[in-house]
Amino acid sequence: MASKEGLENRSGRLNTFLRMVAGDDAGRRNVMIAMSVLLMVVLGIWLGAVAIGLVFKLVFTLIGGLFSLVGALLGMVFGGVALLIAVPIVVLALLPVWLPVVVLAAIVWAIVRAAHGPAQPAVANAR
Repeated sequence: MASKEGLENRSGRLNTFLRMVAGDDAGRRNVMIAMSVLLMVVLGIWLGAVAIGLVFKLVFTLIGGLFSLVGALLGMVFGGVALLIAVPIVVLALLPVWLPVVVLAAIVWAIVRAAHGPAQPAVANAR
């Protein structure tokens, strides 16, 4: 911790510096105005850099979204092609499992059709 004398000494150095630069109260005011302008310049540069960063972020977000959409479309196209190739292979692989069900459905359909007979054609009403 700094001693009280050290704080007064530092304060005295600041006062000596301000008196040396300004000489009176009007000079201190000028120093404060100069420091305020310097602070505004630094903050303006900082805000400008932040604005540039936001523009970069927006641009790269839009470009990334575009790449994402293109990738999704290409994925759907290649996925569709893969399905067109894979589905017939899967159906043929599962045919031994489905064949008894298909034969049973065909027998039921044949019995029902034989019981009802062929469908009668609709008679058109011609006037």
